[in-house]
Amino acid sequence: GAASSMALCGNTTALLKSLGRHLPRTSDTGCYASGGDVSCDLDLAPEAIQAMAASSSDFPFSEGKSHQHHNEAIDHSEEVAAFGYSVEEVAVRIAQLFRIY
Repeated sequence: GAASSMALCGNTTALLKSLGRHLPRTSDTGCYASGGDVSCDLDLAPEAIQAMAASSSDFPFSEGKSHQHHNEAIDHSEEVAAFGYSVEEVAVRIAQLFRIY
């Protein structure tokens, strides 16, 4: 049967957590690594992204911080689906549809 949006979101975040991913408590918030620590307090609401784009010096990644998806290698050892993405990569993309970064 068809999955509800809430079930899809919940199952996706549960899978990502089981894979060791850091996830923010709310949507429109992003996680980033800095000095080996991961923080999940980056405001990624559309208005905040627009403001960050207006001033690149306000963008946290310009201060030596990197988004967790860029500094954590995705495990490609698991079976890759026929369309070329691992289960983890598909889960990350689904989470992004729910504005979970």
